[in-house]
Amino acid sequence: MELAERMGGAAEQLCLRADDLARGASGTIKVSAAYAAMNHWVLPLLSQFRKLHPEVNFETCTRENYISLESGEADVAFRAADKITGDTLIVKKLPPVIWGVYCNKAYPATHGMPRSIDEICDHPMLLYPDEMMQNVALLRWLARHCDGDDILGRVDSVVTMSASLLNEQAVGALPCVEGDPIQGLVRCFTHEKLAGGFWLVASKEAYQKPLVRKFMTYVAEFFPRDTPAV
Repeated sequence: MELAERMGGAAEQLCLRADDLARGASGTIKVSAAYAAMNHWVLPLLSQFRKLHPEVNFETCTRENYISLESGEADVAFRAADKITGDTLIVKKLPPVIWGVYCNKAYPATHGMPRSIDEICDHPMLLYPDEMMQNVALLRWLARHCDGDDILGRVDSVVTMSASLLNEQAVGALPCVEGDPIQGLVRCFTHEKLAGGFWLVASKEAYQKPLVRKFMTYVAEFFPRDTPAV
């Protein structure tokens, strides 16, 4: 059984490597990001970059979890994290993403609305999974201010948080670029600590491709800076 598993893993790595080589030969860049990030930032950047470099093709990969860039699952990835560790990746730091605490519009009539971090403990709250929070300090900071008895549940993504807040009598954290445009939600507050790190990452091998280097340079220069309304 162990031999079969090793052989299966080796075959998968060979397939990933073949896909990676094929992308390089065809001028294709495979880009990975979480759904909300793909929608709000990545897709517009791909469109703008393609206008300057019509020879490039993009393949998108939407995942809420990190993928292995080193094994060739994608060429570049946009990652929300406090920091990127290790020496096997090329990293470009992007402008921080501003988050806020949100609830639906009906919530304040029955529960009031938290206007600061000191009031958050008086409200039922939706959190993200531990594996997500361990990479994002602002989510851990919010969780520390919650009363454990008032944690209503956990959701696995920003998109699920948006949908849950529209339906649940609870508050939760969202990037302001996600939460502010949703008509059924209202921002309770933001805070200087609710600014999260965001990174563009590639494997060293992918970075050797001229189009990948051009794309990463372009994103680092033109990635929009969050300026949410107060």
